[in-house]
Amino acid sequence: MKNWKYKPYYGPDDFIFIRVHRKDEKLGLQIAERLLQRKIRVFFDRVDEAIPEDVAAGILNCDKAIFILSKEACENLDMRNSINYAFKEKKKMYCIKDKGFTPTHGLDMQLANVDMIETNDAETIINELEKRGVLSDNLKGQGLVYKEDNSRKKLSLIILGITMILFVITSFFLIRNRLAYVNSPEYLLKDVNGSEYLDISGFDERALKALKGMSIGTLNMDGMGIKDISDIVDINVKEVIISHNPEVSTLWYLKKCDGLKKVTVSEDMLKYVRDLLGDEMEIRVVK
Repeated sequence: MKNWKYKPYYGPDDFIFIRVHRKDEKLGLQIAERLLQRKIRVFFDRVDEAIPEDVAAGILNCDKAIFILSKEACENLDMRNSINYAFKEKKKMYCIKDKGFTPTHGLDMQLANVDMIETNDAETIINELEKRGVLSDNLKGQGLVYKEDNSRKKLSLIILGITMILFVITSFFLIRNRLAYVNSPEYLLKDVNGSEYLDISGFDERALKALKGMSIGTLNMDGMGIKDISDIVDINVKEVIISHNPEVSTLWYLKKCDGLKKVTVSEDMLKYVRDLLGDEMEIRVVK
């Protein structure tokens, strides 16, 4: 059941005031829709929906008031107060409740002289109201105003919000990826082909991959902290300074470098120098 789509009636003509508890909202809306089909002006209110001033105005200005009673409704102080206010203003009141349901003794006594319809079938209730002359001609006519439908506006705002969030997230990752790229060896070393001297000691192992296919005069890898130098075989280099890299497990890959004539190692790497023996290569040892 959809919510009541009309604003409470505040016009100068007579109307019916209907008040329900949340638990009875479905039945209340069924009744209100049938009244509307009969051109009856309706002020429909659910407990906890309207502010007290609006509820009081609805009761004060209505021609007739209908309250739907249930255990939850009778236990609700706001509903009880609205019934008491209708009594105070001497309104023509009609109560609807399930057959067999009895309100608390105090409220039952208070409603002893109020017309009661005992059913929860909306069509039966409307027929009974007609039989009792409740739906008089003075209640009929135009005047109900649609509530402003904010659902599309809310949906648009939600979509806009999601779009903005996705834009921010996407921008963040694009910027992060861009920053990562411009600070990567691939970007920083892309224009060094043909250099007479290149110091990559501040890079990690990716620097060797970035130099693939390039020609370098002297490649300084001193203290680079590298472990795997296998990618150096793809670099055309004349001299390699690989000192102070004790975690390098073999220098054998240096023998595969085209044009390599000179290698500098440190004393802590002497045990790997044997990997270079047999080639016409100058080996320099530093502390």
